[in-house]
Amino acid sequence: MGIRDPESPVFPLTHWIYTSCTAYLTPTSRDQAEEHRGKRSYNPLLCIEANSSYLWDTELRPGNAGTWEGSVELMATCFVNVPPDIRELRGRADAGFGFNPVLEILEARPSQYAVVARMTQAFKRLLPGLRYESVNRQWEMADFEHRPHGWPQARRFVVARRFIPEEEPQTTLFTLGRYV
Repeated sequence: MGIRDPESPVFPLTHWIYTSCTAYLTPTSRDQAEEHRGKRSYNPLLCIEANSSYLWDTELRPGNAGTWEGSVELMATCFVNVPPDIRELRGRADAGFGFNPVLEILEARPSQYAVVARMTQAFKRLLPGLRYESVNRQWEMADFEHRPHGWPQARRFVVARRFIPEEEPQTTLFTLGRYV
């Protein structure tokens, strides 16, 4: 993996799949975390082409940066760097990019995207009332239109869940009854 030149022969692509994410980094190991509480940390924003690992753009923010801080600017500069022969863009992003100004940037281009939804209390209250359909032996899915507070229009949301057997320990931060 590494940064590659989009002019190289590795890039005979007509479409890009990009990943945008936030991360949290400290210059210390986990074992030293308590000892270094309050010390310098970083919360970078990254935009990477998924097939080639080409780094579109990145921003190194301080560790106390807000989740969405800088994501609008990062997405705007990413799209400026798209080679002209790219006909199709598909994107995936974490919840740090899941707010209206970023979605408007994505929707202003011929781009398909999937962004992790913010799990607000209001959003969680919607989930039990959805009509889930089985997609295989383990997973069920539902989709619906929803307009979170402050958004000018509704957007499509897709929810996946699976049943947690009694013997399985809880392995996630978010459960809804016996579903993850």
